This record gives sequence, C-alpha cells and structure tokens, in this order.
Amino acid sequence: MSWYKFAVEYVDARWPQLGGNSRKNIAKTLTATTIALLRAKRTQFPPAAVRTALREWAFNTNRRPTRPETWRPS
Repeated sequence: MSWYKFAVEYVDARWPQLGGNSRKNIAKTLTATTIALLRAKRTQFPPAAVRTALREWAFNTNRRPTRPETWRPS
C-alpha cells in the first residue's frame, strides 16, 4: 500500500469521529509528512500547490469529490 493511499484511508476512517480542529490538524500533519516523503526534487513541483491540494482535497473527506479537474492523484 502506498503512503498516499494509507493516509487517505486513515483520514476517511477517522473523519466522522473528529471535530473541526482535529480534522484540520490531521490534514496539516499528513500534508507535511507527505511532502517530506516525496522523492521528487522540490524544483519538479510547486510546493505551495501540492500542499494546497493535499490539505484542501486529499486529506479532506467532504471536499475530495469537489476537487478541481486539473488535480488528480497519481
């Protein structure tokens, strides 16, 4: 299982049990961890855009279905 898949499944499993601040903190923590685990050089991707995509859509169960068409996980 990839890190990304594990992190998304973790968020989805915990989401119903958590309050707003806890959801935000988990998204922030998983975003920072995911960025640290990227194998690509930082010059190969815009770090701010990746952080935003992870925090706002990948690690947000309710907003994931509304992600922009230009953003797709690999």
